[in-house]
Amino acid sequence: MYGVFVVKCWSYVCCLWVLLCGVNVYAQTCRSYGPGVKTGNIANAQLNESSGLAASRLNPGAWWSHNDSGGRPRLYALDEKGTHLGTFTVQGASNFDWEDMAAGPCPNGAHCLYIGGFGDNNYIRPNIMIYRVLEPKVDFQNKTNGTTGQADVFTLTYPDGAHNCETLLIHPKTRDIILVTKEKNNTGIVYMLPGDKAPGKHTLKKVATLNIPGGGTFTGGDISPFGDQVMLRTYNHVFLYAVGSDGIPKDSNRFGTLTPPAVSQGESLAYDIDGINVLLTTENAPMPIYKLPCVNLPPRPEPKSEPAVEPVKETSSEPSSEPVTPDAGSPKEQIAEEPSEKEPVVERGCGCSASSHEDALGWLCLMVLCVFVGVRRKTKY
Repeated sequence: MYGVFVVKCWSYVCCLWVLLCGVNVYAQTCRSYGPGVKTGNIANAQLNESSGLAASRLNPGAWWSHNDSGGRPRLYALDEKGTHLGTFTVQGASNFDWEDMAAGPCPNGAHCLYIGGFGDNNYIRPNIMIYRVLEPKVDFQNKTNGTTGQADVFTLTYPDGAHNCETLLIHPKTRDIILVTKEKNNTGIVYMLPGDKAPGKHTLKKVATLNIPGGGTFTGGDISPFGDQVMLRTYNHVFLYAVGSDGIPKDSNRFGTLTPPAVSQGESLAYDIDGINVLLTTENAPMPIYKLPCVNLPPRPEPKSEPAVEPVKETSSEPSSEPVTPDAGSPKEQIAEEPSEKEPVVERGCGCSASSHEDALGWLCLMVLCVFVGVRRKTKY
């Protein structure tokens, strides 16, 4: 009897933990992509040199982009077909060689956009800029023109002299700022600033050096919404890296390579908000947009459950292509199978489908756990 109680108690604890914490432990990014599919051309004549790209978190279906050096400090909203949705001027910023952008969390858990003003072709800048703004709301029915809130400004210095850079990654959980430089010797150097740093002056930390198979320079990239994968592009290739909790790409965890569509000055790419497909843009007319469709989703749990958002703690700061060819030793890919509609909503592993006669001890255990959690929270706060 005691053994049954322990098993039942543990089963219900598992169920309650998943429900209360809202953690989607099965969330993973696509590992294999098919040939690039053209979705349209950028229609906004003011966005004539799309240098950075990010999928909107606040406005699902919208994407953000910006012009390269010489443009105004503006962000442009568009959909994947290139339809213009809105223009927003960034308060407190100047466009001094904006090269990339990324979406990421704000310190208070809201949605922010990060802009990298770090282009330096002549290797003369004593410092570079990262701007962070609260993501604006977009009206899909009527073109939206407006101004963002005041930008947070990070004035950053490399520890070893000036570098040119065109790649900005923002870790979706830690807010770490990760830069991958554009070197002339077929490499890229990875620098990082911890996400808990307040706006102001900081020195970056060198954390890795990447070799580029086949040569070239890194011109853009993104980290997946789950923080488990990084994609970096050159003009001729796109490289995939399986990353750990720090989000740092390394040569040792590069697992795939693909060839993007042949375009002139293709520099930006971004994962969609689900980590399934990838969008690419270019800096030259006619400004085509390409989508790399996922062809091999990782296995999902059965039955499929709705993803939940992991809460973000507040801090003190304010506010035609070829399919992926995995490298030797890459993780084995599997095709996800869709769950049957006849399966119960929750199945084995959690033990939530027990009969009512067997549930009494389990529910009693839940009550005890709730009281325990309440006492801990009261004690903590």
